[in-house]
Amino acid sequence: MSRSQLLLDSEPATPQQLVGATADLTTRQGAQYTAELIRGYHAGRLVLRPAGVWVQLDAADIIAAVTHDATPHADTRTVQLPDRGTSRSYEGITIRTVTLVWACPACDRPRGEPRKSRLPEDGEHYYVHTWSNACGHNDLYARCLVEAGCHPARPVDA
Repeated sequence: MSRSQLLLDSEPATPQQLVGATADLTTRQGAQYTAELIRGYHAGRLVLRPAGVWVQLDAADIIAAVTHDATPHADTRTVQLPDRGTSRSYEGITIRTVTLVWACPACDRPRGEPRKSRLPEDGEHYYVHTWSNACGHNDLYARCLVEAGCHPARPVDA
């Protein structure tokens, strides 16, 4: 990916800085995503959510990304979430630090204020963030990890 093609406030930007931005993206395969809010970035993938499906794009495949300077950056928060993996067998737990757009993916209203909470797992205690959305939609950790790009994309089940 050519950094000169990724612009944020008229300056070259890294994919991490694009989280929360509204941008027009074009991939090497010719796919175009117009004015998409970039919901997350993890392990080289930018995450979008057009038409009820999470889409993860390899940042190296993006050949053009122009941000919309007239659209302000969405509010983001960095939180710690428990990750139990994606297989049916028990994989243990990993605490991941991710940056999320701080708006409910179901209705775009603000998410609740995050607070630290103790999570017991297999005799160990971990500290993760929890929050309650005023809109009433639940943010399951597994869905947040998809949104952040840590887990494979799948249809949005809001």
